[in-house]
Amino acid sequence: MKEQCYERICIEKDLKPLDIQLESIYLDPNNPRFVGPNWSYIPQDEIASDSVQEETRRRFVSFFGIDKLRMNMEVNGYLPIDRVIVREFSQSNYVVLEGNSRIYAAKMISDVAMDGSDMTGEILKSMKMIPCLLCTGSVQDAAWIFQGLQHISGISDWSSFKS
Repeated sequence: MKEQCYERICIEKDLKPLDIQLESIYLDPNNPRFVGPNWSYIPQDEIASDSVQEETRRRFVSFFGIDKLRMNMEVNGYLPIDRVIVREFSQSNYVVLEGNSRIYAAKMISDVAMDGSDMTGEILKSMKMIPCLLCTGSVQDAAWIFQGLQHISGISDWSSFKS
């Protein structure tokens, strides 16, 4: 099988399946979507800080809205259709390279849904362990590559089913 490589990331060599506890996954404060005039690079040793994660959550809410995704997850649970891509930034702690919105929505879910109803145990259980792909490569800007592959052309729309 021929290896698929993008900017020195080889899919077959540099991505390993790994289930990770949600609380060990951190949002990426250096997400390519945030780059702009009011953005500054956050060093790796500050990623897990409460203030950095809070600012990252604030940016997601104000720029991308997570409520629709959260409501879907409250009904259907975490659907492992598309694995989140992460890299380890400290021992057993991971930062998201692709899939920040899904991780943030999962972290927002608690025992009570947005509509005030109680969450079921199965829905909450689906958020505990997240199926990921661990990026073991050394490319510093891997998030740019993965998000570009996922979002530049976007997911194709399907026409309505006609019977």
